[in-house]
Amino acid sequence: MCTRFAPFRMAPVKVLMASSGAIIMLFQCLPAMEMVSGVVNEHAEFSVDHIRRVAKETFSYAPKTDTRVIIHATLGRVLSADVSEPDLDRLRAQCDAITAELAADPRPTLFDKLWFVEETHNLSPQGPKTDVPLLGGVHKAE
Repeated sequence: MCTRFAPFRMAPVKVLMASSGAIIMLFQCLPAMEMVSGVVNEHAEFSVDHIRRVAKETFSYAPKTDTRVIIHATLGRVLSADVSEPDLDRLRAQCDAITAELAADPRPTLFDKLWFVEETHNLSPQGPKTDVPLLGGVHKAE
């Protein structure tokens, strides 16, 4: 599967608090260094969407629901229902401040491999990990 994907970069672009109380960082996909032709993720901005689609087609146990929503990392979560509105406003302001820092210096990171993690703890990526290189093959998926 990974022989058809070229490495790509992702840059953090925004931190926000979702209505669920999750504090999340959103990412944008970028080309690795230059435009690459002849690979599945030729348009790098869709790299994660393509990886999710091919995984669903390749592995029978992959989730069949639509996981193509956002590329994000959960940084934390507000768990208490008793948090005051001024405290939530301060949290939102801090998210905005971090977003401004990201806009000034996003620091994109190269993703040249995927990790297969055998999750041994529920909802936590702990357990044996296998690196799977993105080889950037020379043919597109049909």
